[in-house]
Amino acid sequence: MKNLLKISFLLILTISFNSCSEESFNDEINSNKFDYSLFNSLKGIKVDIDYPEPIKNISSIIEKNRAITNHINSELGVNLNLTNESVEYAAYNTDEIIEIGLREGFFEEHDKSIILQLDNDLSSLDFENSIQNFETKVLTLNLSSSEFEKYNTWANILKLINQENPNALVSNYQQKGCLGAILAYSGATVAVGVACVPNPTTPIACPLAIALKSLAYFNMIDACNEEEE
Repeated sequence: MKNLLKISFLLILTISFNSCSEESFNDEINSNKFDYSLFNSLKGIKVDIDYPEPIKNISSIIEKNRAITNHINSELGVNLNLTNESVEYAAYNTDEIIEIGLREGFFEEHDKSIILQLDNDLSSLDFENSIQNFETKVLTLNLSSSEFEKYNTWANILKLINQENPNALVSNYQQKGCLGAILAYSGATVAVGVACVPNPTTPIACPLAIALKSLAYFNMIDACNEEEE
């Protein structure tokens, strides 16, 4: 009888704990809300960084991407590093970036869907409506607050990219394939867990550094800079 009471008591505790955990997780999911304070802190502040010809002329993708990172660090006074450098090996191609992300584990299948939807939306809608669709898509994933933070950061980075160079997030004939590539690369740069040590006087320089790195990637795609014939 005593053993039965013990088992019953443990069972009640287990059910109660699981119910509380589930309720806490659901509350966490329901509290997810996109916050653009990071972007707003840099709103209206445009940074023009020129890249020396020696960097532009580097033939190795990995060496060029490393040189770009070092140049951004020097210009902004930050220390930007990627915890998973595999994304730096990606050629300037949307599918390859997504494939690397899925293989290395910093992208999931829903990330592929999000990138392709963004690509499609930005081809037919304006930027703000495309971001609203991005938000809706992410919120339907029912992510924990820690998982959601990645997408919140990504949204802020996209707004920074659009502020720095609106042409980077426009799909047209001359830029065919460029839009998807920069979307995938910006998402990958956030997803690999960017380690960034900011200048103490300008802590907001880190997200700006990520945006500029994505823009540099865009600018290094030859097809994106071809003049209309």
